[in-house]
Amino acid sequence: MSDKVLKGGISNTIYIWHTSDNACEKCQALNGLKFYTIEDIPDRPHPNCKCYL
Repeated sequence: MSDKVLKGGISNTIYIWHTSDNACEKCQALNGLKFYTIEDIPDRPHPNCKCYL
């Protein structure tokens, strides 16, 4: 029996962007945005970004 990855399935996972109080304007603009797939999540806007999902 082999392992298979199913594509196009239904997932209950939602990724939400969170920032700290002293985050830059670019990060503050992303705060609270919801992403439904990993591919939709934007790259971090700058090095040493402290945002998390």
